[in-house]
Formats: sequence, C-alpha cells, structure tokens
Amino acid sequence: MILLADEQVIKDKMKSVQTLSYVYADSQLGSLLDNGCFPNLRRLGLYISNEDPGSAEENLKSLHRLRNLRKLRLGYEEHSWIPLDRIPFPSNLTKITLVYFTDLNSKDMNNLGRIPSLKILKLKCGECEEETLNCGTAGSFLQLQVFIMIGVRSITCLTAEEGVMPRLRLAVFYDCTDLKEVTKQMSSLGSNLKFLKYHYGYRYDLVY
Repeated sequence: MILLADEQVIKDKMKSVQTLSYVYADSQLGSLLDNGCFPNLRRLGLYISNEDPGSAEENLKSLHRLRNLRKLRLGYEEHSWIPLDRIPFPSNLTKITLVYFTDLNSKDMNNLGRIPSLKILKLKCGECEEETLNCGTAGSFLQLQVFIMIGVRSITCLTAEEGVMPRLRLAVFYDCTDLKEVTKQMSSLGSNLKFLKYHYGYRYDLVY
C-alpha cells in the first residue's frame, strides 16, 4: 500500500515537470513517453547515443504526445544521426536546436519546415550531407523568425523557393567558414543578416 502511494506521488510530480535536460533517448524515456508521464513538459534536451541509434528512434516514437512542448534540443553522439523524417516532432514546437549532427540534408530541412509553430531554428557544431542545402518549397517555415548556424561545416549554399521563411527577421552565421551563399529571403534582411567570424571566448550561442 505504501509502495502504491509512493508511485502515485512520483506520477503526480512527473505531471508538474516542465523542463528536462541532458536526457538520453533510451528505453526508460521511451516508456515514460508512451505512458504520457510528462503532460506539461515545455523544454526538453535529448541526447542520441551511438550505441544503438535504431533503439533511440524507437524510443522517440511517442515524442509527438508532448503537446505542451515548446523547446527541443537534440544532441548527437558520433555516428548516431537519425534522419529527421523518422522523428515525430510535436506540432506545437517553437524552437529546435540541433547539436553535433552529421549528414543533415535537404530532406531533413524540408521536414523541419513542416512544423507549423517553429519560430527559432538553431543548427550548431554539425556537418551537412550536401554542399547545397535546400530549405524547402513555398509554405515551409511559415512562422520562422530566427535562423542561426554556428560552426556548421560542409555546406556552401542555402537555397529555397519563393515563399519560404516569409516572417524571417534575423539570420546569423557564426564560424560557418564553408558557406558562401544564402537564400534570397535571407539576403533581403540587410543588417539583420550577419556573418560572424570565430573569436576565442565569444559565445554567440548564448543568444536565443
């Protein structure tokens, strides 16, 4: 009876949790998501292990059930990349940060562009699969206001069709030494389009 009472207390505490950080996408997390244990979660920081990325993909199958989630950070260990079309992102997300990613491609960007509430996208310390990265077709990233790339390699050009990122007001590229060309929409931002070189001790990632 005491054990059951303790379990209920734990469940009640889970319902009130709004922030989880540095959590591995393991089977325990998968079980908690499947059982709807974090109905009020608003911020989530996940790490994908390189031990078994396939299991991480399975463990994230109920991610879309986090209907109050607003900010998601996905960090990847080496050789743990999961294509983004295999991750069921909640439709209410307003900010996504990808860290230490590999093989990001146009298909992944198109998938992110379909998240209807996304306002801030930050890509940090990763590598792209394609030198030319397409940001989507008309109607993609309809609510996006801020686009930030920090230390992203193996990309020379960002492209997009007309009507992509219509509400964009700030685009920042910090220490992206390979990038030479950005989208027409980004080019029209004037002083709100920023190319910044690496400076020791400068932490642009603390912004947004």
